[in-house]
Amino acid sequence: MSDLSLNQVLVILAVRCFAVRAGMYDTLKKGAAKGFWETVPDETNYYTINLKSVATQKKLESEPEQKSQKRETTTKSLEGILPQYQHLNFTEAVAIVVQSKAGETLTPEQLARELYGNLEGKALTIAKAQAGKTLWRGAKLGWWERVPGQLAQYTLDLNQL
Repeated sequence: MSDLSLNQVLVILAVRCFAVRAGMYDTLKKGAAKGFWETVPDETNYYTINLKSVATQKKLESEPEQKSQKRETTTKSLEGILPQYQHLNFTEAVAIVVQSKAGETLTPEQLARELYGNLEGKALTIAKAQAGKTLWRGAKLGWWERVPGQLAQYTLDLNQL
């Protein structure tokens, strides 16, 4: 926040005034009345320095979801994937393979071969990179676990090893 100037503030003063301080609510209302900041329409107890940025922020928040959904269905990572995974996005396909290999360790190369069959050369390198990124992200989100002390090895549950 300290890096942002007042002109760049998107929604900084989004403040919920529950029971924090009785005076805070009055201060925010008075500041809005004097024009120091504005209330956000359709949001109770939300304030912003620049109301135009709220609309821009809401628009930006909705756009990436649409783009990412479109990208997942048209991504090149699904080209050549085995038929049993074609109806899924890549992350869902990875999750199914990881679940089917519960109690075993799984590397990006093993995962790539499970999803695509026999790959060689550059195609295998690309598939391994995508599989590795998805395995890493899934472990960070807690969907499966990284095997401690082992480079790029993952499992559904360490207790099953």
